[in-house]
Amino acid sequence: MYSSIPSAFLIVELLRLYGVKEVVISPGSRNAPLTIGFSENKAFNCHSIVDERSAAFYGLGLAMAKNEPVVLVCTSGSALLNYFPTIAEAFYSDVPLLVLSADRPEYLLEIGEGQTILQEGVYGRMIAHSTNLLLDDSSNQDFINSVNKSRIEESLVQLKTTQRPVHINIPFDEPLYHKTEEPLFSVEAERLKIEDQVEDSLSIELGSTNRPLKVMCLVGTLRPSAEEIRWLTDLQSHHSVLFLHESLSQLNLSNTVDSIDTLIAPLEKLENSPDYFNRLLPDLLITAGGMIVSKKIKALLRSHMNLIHVHLKGAPARDTYFALKGCLKIDSLKNLLNTLKIDDSYQKYWMNHYKGLEKRRSEYIENAPYSDFKAYAKIFKGIPERYVIHMANSSAIRYAQLFPTANNQFCNRGTSGIEGSVSTAVGYAKGTDQPVVLVTGDLSFLYDSNALWTRDLPSNFRIIILNNSGGGIFRILPGKENSLHFSEYFETRHQFTARHLAEHFDFDYHSVKALNDLENALDSFFNHSSKPKLLEVITHPQNNEAILLNYFKALE
Repeated sequence: MYSSIPSAFLIVELLRLYGVKEVVISPGSRNAPLTIGFSENKAFNCHSIVDERSAAFYGLGLAMAKNEPVVLVCTSGSALLNYFPTIAEAFYSDVPLLVLSADRPEYLLEIGEGQTILQEGVYGRMIAHSTNLLLDDSSNQDFINSVNKSRIEESLVQLKTTQRPVHINIPFDEPLYHKTEEPLFSVEAERLKIEDQVEDSLSIELGSTNRPLKVMCLVGTLRPSAEEIRWLTDLQSHHSVLFLHESLSQLNLSNTVDSIDTLIAPLEKLENSPDYFNRLLPDLLITAGGMIVSKKIKALLRSHMNLIHVHLKGAPARDTYFALKGCLKIDSLKNLLNTLKIDDSYQKYWMNHYKGLEKRRSEYIENAPYSDFKAYAKIFKGIPERYVIHMANSSAIRYAQLFPTANNQFCNRGTSGIEGSVSTAVGYAKGTDQPVVLVTGDLSFLYDSNALWTRDLPSNFRIIILNNSGGGIFRILPGKENSLHFSEYFETRHQFTARHLAEHFDFDYHSVKALNDLENALDSFFNHSSKPKLLEVITHPQNNEAILLNYFKALE
């Protein structure tokens, strides 16, 4: 069955011809022509999610799992505004989402019609491309079809070229629900001209000195399928480059710094810390991937007056350290390194130093009392390698940077917001055959608990909640001592648990309040089950800050 509205028929057919498969639909009336077109066509996998904010993050996770564009379909009015947090996240995380928003015809705008806002261009600068289709008109339909086809195909070019979200706004006049068994007209797909947006754009002056160069490679967020991973693995094994990478890099390499703050934080307290930092600062910084979690490495590199920074092709090159000289393709960067005289003592010195820190890290973890720190250490050690890990922002992702793991890890670090972490993990779980575990704090989980309102969640989906009765991250950040109302307005203390939500959404629920109970629970938590599982780890908020700070002191 097809929608009898030409613009709806056209866009569904074009997306089918161009191989787009995953469609997340939120219910509504104005988007009925699109819902009919997608749901009645076996070429599409349709997902029904009521809450538009959750639906968009669900689509984000689905796009991550499938490594392909995902379509979001919503009705008119505030519905598409609920997509906005996800659109911003996808824009800065380089995830391709295609928003199809239904709209009223122009003659019904700004006259007091219900469920109507100004939708055209609503995402402003947070979108890679935005367009408005023409309203269907039988008196001039061939011309309208031609214009709309051109606009749709241009949107698909931008979607695939930028790997960022794109918005198509589509006005529909009533009637909305009419269907037909026969195609309205023949639709042919053109060859999309997808051009590589990244060209070598490097301007480096290394100077005439014969001094060997200290070269650092810093790797942020990557996808498991990223081309850079293969080359970075080769670079690490063949060049005397100091490698620093975060858990979101998907790299599992030996002889690298896999916990950046574990390296840097102990140096901050030393009397001669400036000498150590000068020794750590590189001459040439190579970056790969997207966002960096560690604030310490950002601050250190930004203090370097003569840093030369080049970015490896892939994620957009951002001038995070105020020293970006350009972006290079893989072969070009390899050729550049082969022409340089690299100081291999730089790598050897810092890796020897880091191995000493790793030994002290293990000793501190072993002896640390029950707390957030100890619980996270046990959790990340206990997650089987076959599991994909999704993490909420704030405490969860920061603690994850302290403990090495071989798992593929994901976190919404584009905008680093609290919202959407549960929905993203659920969407990813629905889009992969791999088991998925979400590690989250209590506030992030409760904020996005609507995500569990999803049919047919995989039985191997797991959630682990660190519940310290509030926003524990604010106890770690400096400055809380100056606030008279810290617990109410920053930490937002509460007494809620996830027990009733777990029961309501039919999760197998278990909670623990002590180390032995946590160890016993983890022994069976990842075993086969007939339904998803949720483990809630209750910790006391008062001692978490001291135990974390003592970790860094123990490394000095």
